[in-house]
Amino acid sequence: MANSVVCIAFAPRPNTTRGPWVALVEKNAPPWQAGSLNGPSGPVTGTVADAAEEHFEDETGVNVPAGSWVQMATLTGGGIEVAVMVTTLLSAVPLAETGPEPASWYANDNIPAAAVAYIKWLVPMLLDARMTLGTIGYNNEGSP
Repeated sequence: MANSVVCIAFAPRPNTTRGPWVALVEKNAPPWQAGSLNGPSGPVTGTVADAAEEHFEDETGVNVPAGSWVQMATLTGGGIEVAVMVTTLLSAVPLAETGPEPASWYANDNIPAAAVAYIKWLVPMLLDARMTLGTIGYNNEGSP
């Protein structure tokens, strides 16, 4: 069972065929993520869907109900299991852009270099229509 979640929220980008926006947060914790962009994330204390709702709202200021999140993958490595929770919003609603961990929308096809390594391959994989639920092992650098 997953002991933490990472939340990947997409929203449509108007007037383009290049795919959606993705919500990322400039993390200050844990230490290995400090200054990096990642999806909202944190520990699981109940269900993974409840954890996704809690952490996404805590880090972006936007409530996305637990029933709107789908577990698309589980990342395993280093003794942890991270449930990859995914949702698609109807629009790119305003995110909490101030505070200790500012959140913003980023183009899915132009993920900033400051993103944690696994986000750079995870986002395109999640947008691939052929994607099915699975477990992905990764190393300390975030590579599969």
